Amino acid sequence: MTVLAIPHPDYGLSLNGAKSRYSLSYLYAVCSQAGCTVLETPQDSDVHAVDATVQFAEADVRVQMKCSSTYRMTGSHIRFPLQPDWIDKWKKHQGATFVVLVLVPKDKADWVEYGADTLHRTQAYWAKFDRTSTEKSIVIPRTNRFGVSTLAEWHAEFANDFGEEAAS
Repeated sequence: MTVLAIPHPDYGLSLNGAKSRYSLSYLYAVCSQAGCTVLETPQDSDVHAVDATVQFAEADVRVQMKCSSTYRMTGSHIRFPLQPDWIDKWKKHQGATFVVLVLVPKDKADWVEYGADTLHRTQAYWAKFDRTSTEKSIVIPRTNRFGVSTLAEWHAEFANDFGEEAAS
């Protein structure tokens, strides 16, 4: 029996809601593969402009997830706009805050292909927020592809932010 592809029904989440859930799921998937714990910020408690924290033994890092079907990594980087209130909140935090941008196809049905293997037709990139910057956007380099190795880089940030003994 042949199963035809049909449009996906709307079960209640708006497209933006689906993008939000997908981006957090992406974070969970990468962190679970790396053995890191993720604490999601409850939707009504997002007072620090972060969606989740990734926990390491020494400290947590804050993560703001974004998901877009309009941005594309066509050059060496993406310049992603930041809201002024996010910037104000992130500047107050003494630890690291990272922005992860998950890029998805325009059609939600194309995000994941289900077959013998499940294939995600998405990718994610990250950048560390610089508290000293006066920019109203963040540059997310093509070289910062988000994956398991990213978490080792984030963990190494403790050496930069809190001294070498914190990351050992």
